[in-house]
Amino acid sequence: MKKRVPKHLQSGWAGAVRSPLGASKADAAQRLAAEDIAVERTKRRHALLSKLDVLRGLDEAEKRMEERVDWSDLPDHVGAKPLAHPVRERMDLVPWNAVLAVAQTMTEGIKTHDEGAWRKLSQRDHVSRALRHLALFLVGDLAEPHLFHAACRTLMALETSEQLPFREGEFDVEKD
Repeated sequence: MKKRVPKHLQSGWAGAVRSPLGASKADAAQRLAAEDIAVERTKRRHALLSKLDVLRGLDEAEKRMEERVDWSDLPDHVGAKPLAHPVRERMDLVPWNAVLAVAQTMTEGIKTHDEGAWRKLSQRDHVSRALRHLALFLVGDLAEPHLFHAACRTLMALETSEQLPFREGEFDVEKD
């Protein structure tokens, strides 16, 4: 027959031994750590609640905006329920692998060119250089990834303002 051990002599959780006089130092440390965790959780909860209050204010502003938006001119694919932020552009149609290739090509380009020098060129110059890359691609030149460079030049042409119609010789790009 097993002899029963009184509760105050049994070992507590996490291997701490309780004495008849109270909790051990390990128990006290664990209790303090648990209290610290509870305090941190309370702080996080209050921070989240204050953010939620801000978002609720934004929701009210969005509702006011929805009342002013004319939903009749949106494309048919949008559906019956209006979007929270109506977007007319279909971003799912963008070829993201090509965008990534352009970003990689431009990152490689800043090793040999000034980072913002392309902004100083005219749209006409960018289109001309894009056509040159396309022609080299079509004749089979493998010296550079001409299709990527043509895509970069085309995007640069789209980004460049028409307000500065420079012609060849009117503006020299200087390297600082």
